[in-house]
Amino acid sequence: MTETFDLIVVGGGRASGLAIAAAQSGLKTVLVERDKLGGACPNRGCVPSKLLIGFAEAANRVREAERVLFAIGRRPNTEALELEKTGLAANEQGFHPVDAHLQTAVDGIFAAGDGNGRYMLQHAAAFEVRYQRHKFIKNSDEPIDEQQIAHAVFSNPEVASVGLTEEQLKDAGTPYVFVFEDWLASARAMAMRIDYPRIKLLVSPADYSILGCHLVGPESCTLMHQVLAVMHLKNDVRELADMIYIHPGLNECILSAAVNAVAKVRKFNQEY
Repeated sequence: MTETFDLIVVGGGRASGLAIAAAQSGLKTVLVERDKLGGACPNRGCVPSKLLIGFAEAANRVREAERVLFAIGRRPNTEALELEKTGLAANEQGFHPVDAHLQTAVDGIFAAGDGNGRYMLQHAAAFEVRYQRHKFIKNSDEPIDEQQIAHAVFSNPEVASVGLTEEQLKDAGTPYVFVFEDWLASARAMAMRIDYPRIKLLVSPADYSILGCHLVGPESCTLMHQVLAVMHLKNDVRELADMIYIHPGLNECILSAAVNAVAKVRKFNQEY
């Protein structure tokens, strides 16, 4: 006898929360997972790797470490699901592309997280699952907006980025102004006696909106959230320039870049 469900969730990573919420809302739901619940992040990805980073930072305080780049790459592991039986075919890279509503080429089949190949990031997967939760449980029909998904590299130095790069803006023919400078506007950065940190801010001269921000330096991932908050609430670089900053904090580098970006936008509009 064939049993029918309102929602079938394949994969017990971030989507497990969606399965729980759907079941609690009254939808007949089944969760399919061949391994440990929680997915890669808590079991062998984000959390364990950050523990290694913590140990490495501690070791680096007492002895100099060799330079190591660990970058073996990632690929989807959806082959075992035999999704072709549903009529769903993967692309050349093994991903299942989706539209602005995260639906695949087969009606009624949606993909979130690493499987769709858009952003192979845990926080992106969480955001996509939350979007699907609103779609399936609250009947929302808005397309997903992933413009503000940032990423970070927990290396030494740390790197964080959100939005577009200068190369992407050039290729698209999008007008922009940019600020590229060090962090020496921050007294704390000066006190740390490091001269490598950099910030790059890309801003639209049309409306002062932040098109991209890229940071290289200590705690870049944490600092980036100040930019993300402004982009989310009111995407206007003048908001960053008008804020009161704790002194001396590393994020004073953002203040300096924002003030200079505002000045460059005004100059751009006077000239053009």
